[in-house]
Amino acid sequence: MQINKDDIAFAAEYALKSLLSYERQNEIQTSAKQNVLSEEKAAQIVKKFSVENAFCNQDADFLISQIISHAILEYHEQLRIKLLESGIDIGEMDINTENMRKTYREEMSNDDM
Repeated sequence: MQINKDDIAFAAEYALKSLLSYERQNEIQTSAKQNVLSEEKAAQIVKKFSVENAFCNQDADFLISQIISHAILEYHEQLRIKLLESGIDIGEMDINTENMRKTYREEMSNDDM
């Protein structure tokens, strides 16, 4: 078995599209609850969270980090399977630790002051 680059790229693309879809639906639902959802507003939301405009808003850095994270996770899973064939287990990737993220957010919020 070889590590498949296309699967890694697909994981990144899927992550982007999934996140955009989630954010789009969330904003549409919020607008609907606030009774401000119109056909024009829905079209603006769809455009805002399209792949073409994904990196033109304040969440671009989050999207990029998620795309990279999903690609690395896919690579790790493929590498793990390959190494298991040789009896080597590198373990699962820890996707629940928030230590670095929490530290980074605290530092960034302190810099803003």
